[in-house]
Amino acid sequence: MIDLKMERDRSYTFITGEHKGLGNAIFELFPAAEHRHYVRHLYNNFKAKHPGEGLKQSLWDATRSSTRVWFDKHMEEMKSQSEEAWKWFEDKKPAHWTRSHFKDIAKCDILLNNLCESFNAAILPARDKPIIIMLEKIRLDMTVRMTNRMVVCTRRRDMVGPRIKKNINKVG
Repeated sequence: MIDLKMERDRSYTFITGEHKGLGNAIFELFPAAEHRHYVRHLYNNFKAKHPGEGLKQSLWDATRSSTRVWFDKHMEEMKSQSEEAWKWFEDKKPAHWTRSHFKDIAKCDILLNNLCESFNAAILPARDKPIIIMLEKIRLDMTVRMTNRMVVCTRRRDMVGPRIKKNINKVG
């Protein structure tokens, strides 16, 4: 069994959707850990009440801001577009969803969970199957993917990929 006291003394960063139960459990086990939310989940909840391209852009600009000054600027832009949309963020701690407020202990500034989203989309056809069939489908898909990549790599005669080669030709 892991000594949780020892584990709690380390600096961790957890990134989740806005799962309240999971967040509470993380806080209970790792009170000093940083807890962030994936912004796509936040945005999906936001756009249900506050649609519009301008508000979307203000939210993503604020999210990607690397300094508090820029964060404040983008939030003011949002306020000028819709005070209701701006107020929607009153109970959302910026430390959970914007780079400008992230602690710099963790060298990670991920805002989205694209890897998880891709994995979930890939296993979607197998998710309602019994566990053995589901795992076999995932194994087969992974094998086909790895084989296809290996075939592409063995056909290449160059030491670098096409995009790198294009950049080299541009420079040289």
